[in-house]
Amino acid sequence: MVCGNEHALGRTQQFFVANEAICGSIQKPVSTDAAKILSASLAVEQERKSRDDKRLTRSLLERITGKASAPWSCESYLLPSGTAGTPPDMHQLLYAVFGAYTNTPATSDVYTLSTMATGPRSNTIYAATGSGGATPIVMEAIVGAFADIWGLSVSGGDEPKMTFEGWGTQHVHTGNSLVVSIASADVTVTAGEGENFELGSLVQVGSDDNGGAGYLVIGVVGDVVTLEAAPTASPTDPIVPFVPAETTAGNPVNGVTGDITIGGFNLPITAFDVSVNNALKPTDDEAFEQYPTDAIVQRRTVTGNISLRARKDAIILLGQRKAFNTHAIVVTMGSGAGTTVTVNIPYAEYDFAALEVPEADEAVISLPFTALGSSGEDEITLSFT
Repeated sequence: MVCGNEHALGRTQQFFVANEAICGSIQKPVSTDAAKILSASLAVEQERKSRDDKRLTRSLLERITGKASAPWSCESYLLPSGTAGTPPDMHQLLYAVFGAYTNTPATSDVYTLSTMATGPRSNTIYAATGSGGATPIVMEAIVGAFADIWGLSVSGGDEPKMTFEGWGTQHVHTGNSLVVSIASADVTVTAGEGENFELGSLVQVGSDDNGGAGYLVIGVVGDVVTLEAAPTASPTDPIVPFVPAETTAGNPVNGVTGDITIGGFNLPITAFDVSVNNALKPTDDEAFEQYPTDAIVQRRTVTGNISLRARKDAIILLGQRKAFNTHAIVVTMGSGAGTTVTVNIPYAEYDFAALEVPEADEAVISLPFTALGSSGEDEITLSFT
């Protein structure tokens, strides 16, 4: 017996990041906006406040809609494109976090920090999940998605991984239904299923995907879903989330190829991590706006940590902390053209942490650090070569 229920499976999730021409204006994805991920979360958090005026009953009778937020996050392997001078699939998010980008054809893609004087870059992020077939059954999108925090971690022989966190100016969910009737761009869906679609949903109707671009939903009233143009479809056709076919490239950098130089010393480490926190402030206190409408750029921080065994020639690192001098940290991951990634931190000041001395095992030095700028906007550089 074949059951009729389809379940959204995490292994099928597809992820797209499309740069917005206008901040907060939804941007449809194309094939090359796809990126491979380990996990992603596109959420909506909605405030519902209790109505607290005087009443005889002790029961809560009503709630009032307050502010909403749209946090998002994702994790991926460190995935260079495999071709020198071709940016990685996560290009748009890296560009958004760092703020500046330089491409040298056939040679390198370099991400550097920026003042973001004209504001941070924004993207529309999509995550679509299906039941194993070619068509998703649910899709979420974050419009006006700002990339606030980026992290890179390497541990032991594990593969280097990147994380991104941020928030957006709108959350959009898209489900699925069947067409009941069509009147030009107005598509009536199965009774009671209009709530599967929102302003900003991206759909296809039957086999009609609007020439590979999808149809943007520009209005929903009850079970009538208004599309940006009239589709070619028939009653009983499915109306479902649309995403283009994925075009991705590259293989994960492994955790055993590369090296690290700490203040001029080439030492074996057990773990390394670094993060860029842009401390973007959401404008979430404006009247008559449900979501934040913009991001205010504040001072960033670049911090990290190195863990290494307390080998005799590494003990000097403990003393270097007390001089408050800066030291260069260079981490190289991978090897060969198109598959090498380098983190360069020219001015790291070591912070303090206790020497870990267990009962019997080897002692471990934990070396937290804060990256400083020299002339400014130069705390860290991320290079794909």
